[in-house]
Amino acid sequence: MLRQPPRWKMVLLTLLGLYPLSLLLNWGVVPLLEGVPLWIRILVTSSLIVTVMTYLVMPNITKGFTGWLAGLSKSSVE
Repeated sequence: MLRQPPRWKMVLLTLLGLYPLSLLLNWGVVPLLEGVPLWIRILVTSSLIVTVMTYLVMPNITKGFTGWLAGLSKSSVE
């Protein structure tokens, strides 16, 4: 049975994926929504962030940090 990684590690990896994605959306998408009511802008950007984080970002980040999440040393992963 696989052990769950510590929550603090998942928080760090979530921030690692979320921060650049949030910057990118605020730079590229939010200006396109200028003049749209605030609640719709938040709905659109939140929906994009959640979808991209769930299906693209987090699977790749957790795959890339598998050893660290499991608490394995670099030598035991190789």
